[in-house]
Amino acid sequence: MLVWHLQKLVTIFTYCGICVSDTKASVKLSAIITKKSLLKDIRKLSPKYQTAHLEAFHSTINHFAPKWAAFFYMGMLSRLHLAALHHNENCGRGQARNKDGERIYKIRYKKFKKSCTVQAVQGSCTFDYVTELTEEAVRLCEEAIVDDDLMEIPPTLTSTSGADRLDKEAAIQAHRTRFSIDE
Repeated sequence: MLVWHLQKLVTIFTYCGICVSDTKASVKLSAIITKKSLLKDIRKLSPKYQTAHLEAFHSTINHFAPKWAAFFYMGMLSRLHLAALHHNENCGRGQARNKDGERIYKIRYKKFKKSCTVQAVQGSCTFDYVTELTEEAVRLCEEAIVDDDLMEIPPTLTSTSGADRLDKEAAIQAHRTRFSIDE
């Protein structure tokens, strides 16, 4: 497919009066693209997108709003917003450095392998968004601004919405008459 795109580019450049099909660069690029080892490696890549950042965000959500704890609607919504703010501020952290300015690495030993891997250490988290949130909350309290959207009633759960509850005795009687042999 990549070779096809390369040939299309060659056709476009030839149409424009620039001949690039027999240049040294295009021949080398074609040789690299059609190499068997590269084609095998491309097949092994993840089918859609890399998911490391998505998994990191999910981990952050689980940290701010653990699944074992129950929260009210506004509490859960607030925790999710805080998790998003924290993730957005810290997802692009650079590698940590020591006092001399050299990058810090750590060695990880795996149980199932006899070898080890070297991993870069990320810099420490920042919490600058907390200061901004605090300043904004103080400003809103001083101005006594109340947003009507925040006072909105949360959406009802589908299990509790709508259906009127029957009297227990009436439901039992309806059940008995439905399966009664006398009728």
